[in-house]
Amino acid sequence: MPSSITNLAPFLLNKAHKSIRCALIDELNLKGVLLSGLSLPIFGKMMIESGKIAQSELQDFLELDRHRVSRLVRDLEVAQYINIEINPSNKRENILVFTETGKELAVLIELTANEIIEKAYQGISKEARLITEQTLKQITKNLNTEYNEVG
Repeated sequence: MPSSITNLAPFLLNKAHKSIRCALIDELNLKGVLLSGLSLPIFGKMMIESGKIAQSELQDFLELDRHRVSRLVRDLEVAQYINIEINPSNKRENILVFTETGKELAVLIELTANEIIEKAYQGISKEARLITEQTLKQITKNLNTEYNEVG
């Protein structure tokens, strides 16, 4: 029978993720940046993909329908964080590309996220931090057949 710690792990992982995300949004708000919670994963995914991504990939990544993703993308375009380009090899597909303002915001998000992560790890040894990261990577790998290691 699993221990109570094992049963508590999914709750704690979710709580930690939510706390980090909320702290990041709050800190960005203090810096004058107003983004919705769903904009952060879009920025994160675009940063991983070097500032350019197909809109359909975001649908899969966010697990949202195309209409909801279209609204999020439109909001980012209106805020001048991204431009929408037509994929030359598939005219029915949009490619999202950071504007200069979007690139600047991506840098600010990364710096702010690093500050939040450092705050989250206060009082935790470097060894425990590495073990935590390795454990989370392994959990992700165990539960996702299409796991793509990040970082």
